[in-house]
This record gives sequence, structure tokens and C-alpha cells, in this order.
Amino acid sequence: MAADHGPVTEKPSGSPSSNPPDESTQNAKEEELQQAAKTRPERTANFKDYLRIFSYATKWDLVAYAAGFFASIGAGITLPLMNVVFGQFVGNFTDYFLPGNTTSQSEFNSSIDKLALYMFFLFLGRFVLNAINKFVFRMIGIRLSSAIRLHYLQSLFGQSIHVLDSMPPGYATGTITSTANVLQLGISEKLGIFVEYNSTIVAALIVAFVKNWSLTLVTSSIILYLFLVLGVSLPMILKVNALLTKAEGRAGAVASEALASVRMVAACGAESRISKKYAAFVEETRQHGKLLSPLIGGQLGFVFFGLYAGFALCFWYGAKSYSEGRLDNVGDVLV
Repeated sequence: MAADHGPVTEKPSGSPSSNPPDESTQNAKEEELQQAAKTRPERTANFKDYLRIFSYATKWDLVAYAAGFFASIGAGITLPLMNVVFGQFVGNFTDYFLPGNTTSQSEFNSSIDKLALYMFFLFLGRFVLNAINKFVFRMIGIRLSSAIRLHYLQSLFGQSIHVLDSMPPGYATGTITSTANVLQLGISEKLGIFVEYNSTIVAALIVAFVKNWSLTLVTSSIILYLFLVLGVSLPMILKVNALLTKAEGRAGAVASEALASVRMVAACGAESRISKKYAAFVEETRQHGKLLSPLIGGQLGFVFFGLYAGFALCFWYGAKSYSEGRLDNVGDVLV
């Protein structure tokens, strides 16, 4: 007996074909983004990035920075002025004990007392100005560093999950700590010292040219030598130091992650693997340090050789000029 069967309608197969394509597409996009993040070349900082740090400063921070700048400039100017006073000391002593001098004992004592007071006031002013600029730059450096840490943390929390997963364990912690510390040094003590030393150089050149321009030109030839030494050695030192800092950050990230999950490491028996990984980064740091040490030592050796050679050249030319009558006072050589 044949039974009529109606047309068979196939039921649509279950919905695995609807969601999985979307999920696979999303996973593919995440993998592409992760791969792009890994292959993207690392961006190098420039001077605009350094100036961007000060965008985190408030109005009163900038006022304090201005006070610190002027204090640093004042502290730098005091050092050449001390040399001027010391040169007058030497000149007065030399003139007083020369045969045929008409200066009385009381006049000599009065001039020496006056110069001693000048020296004391210069020391006092340098002490106060240095205290002001060190306090201001240190305080503002801590404030800006804290603001940058907070902004970095907010930006980190605003990233998608795949960006956070692509980071090595502990990398964010190491980056926010090391980078903020480096920035704090760069905008506090180092910046104040940079301003102070530059004001010292400018003031010293002005004083020297006023005292004796020919002796200053002869002595200033050492500046070209120092620029040559620093221009050759400094890029190499900075390059090796960047590699060393990067290796230290990786080693610190491994150590911090292992200590944060020490129970998990012990439960999985991964102590030897973690220690080997940490030792590899430490060895890389040691190799960079072994390369950095002779570079810094060579730089300091050539720099101090140039400085002492400049002193010798100055005293030789000064003595020659004094004996030939081109210098009126021995104190000008010291200045």
C-alpha cells in the first residue's frame, strides 16, 4: 500500500553558520591587530615629546618653574664672579709684595677684608639660590611625574583587551615605573643643572673676554675639542644605554610577574623556566653594561684630558703674555 508523502521540507541546519563566521572574523581581526602591533616599528622620542611633558603643568607649576630657572641662572653666575674675586686676591698680593710698591699696610688689609666679604656673600648667595632651584625643580618634577603616571594608567585602561593581552606580563608596570622615574630626573635635577651650567659658561665667557680677549680666545680652543669628543662618544653611549634600559625593563617585568603569582609558579613547577628566562635578560643587561663602561670611561678620560690641557695652555700663554708686557696683572690669568 503506497502512501502519498507530501514534499519533504528540510529543516534549516542549526545556527552554527550564523555566529561562528562573526566570531572567526572578529578573531581574525584581533590577530591582525596583534601582529600589526608586534611588527610596528618602535617610535623614537624627539624634542617635541620633551616639551609635551610640560603640558601637564598647571599655572602655578609654571610660575615655580620660572623662579627655579632664575635661581639656577643666578647660581651659575656666582661661580665666574668668585673667580674674579679670587683673581683680585692674587693680584693684590702680587702687587703688594713687589719691590717699589707704595700701598700701605692698612690699605692692603682693607682691600683683602673687602674681597673676603665679597667671597662670603657670593658663597651665601650661591647656597640660597641652589637651595631654591633644587627644591623647586624636585617638587615640580614629582608633580609632573605623578600626573603622567595617572594619564598613562587612564590611557591603559581605555585600551581594548587584545592590546592588553599582547603586552608581556609585567610590562605595563615596568614601563610606568621606569619611564616616570626617567622623566622625573629629566625635568627636575638634570634640568636645573643644565640651566645652571649653561649660565656658568655664558657668564664665564663674558667675564673672560672683558678681562683679556686674546687669552680667552687661546683658552677657548679647548671647547672645540670637547664638542668633538662629546659629539663622537655621546650618541654611542645613548644607544647602548637605551638597550641596557630595555633589557632591565624586561628582566624587571619577569621578576615582578613571577613574584606576583609565586604560588602559581610553584604549583606548576615553573621555577627553573622562570629563573632561566630572568637570567637571560640579566645576562643581556650585563653584556650591555660591559660595553657601556669603557665608553663612559673613555669619554671622561678624553674630557678631563682636554680640561687639564686647557689649564696648561692658559697658564703657559698667560705667563708668556705677562713676561712680554701684554698682561698688567697676574690675577687675570686665574680669572
